[in-house]
Amino acid sequence: MREKWAFGASARELAGLFDVSERHVRRLVRDVEREPAAVLFAPGSEGSLVEAVERFLADLTLEEAGDEILARALMATAAMVDRGDPRSAPPLIAKMLELVRELAWRNRPPDAVDLLQRRRALRRAGIGVDD
Repeated sequence: MREKWAFGASARELAGLFDVSERHVRRLVRDVEREPAAVLFAPGSEGSLVEAVERFLADLTLEEAGDEILARALMATAAMVDRGDPRSAPPLIAKMLELVRELAWRNRPPDAVDLLQRRRALRRAGIGVDD
């Protein structure tokens, strides 16, 4: 979808092509996503938030700088929610969701835009890139 958008397709065209709303198309091409809470609270999953976070992190590859720090911050925040006062939970959960979004974004497969940016960075660094 991003590729077609980059080459000039309108939100209306993409909405019809992918059978989604124009608003959803705009959200996707701008990388605005809904809260990934469903990842943490999958149907049939019970237990603590720490357990849910462990399941989430098990599916990620924490290779980039800062990923491990984000993962540890997410675990610490989940532990605080698990043992904390329910009145303090909303801001902590909001922080958790922010960390989940960041980790999910860092671990997504590269798309065409990412590959173009990587090639440009390599060229600017003087490293040859095969076309």
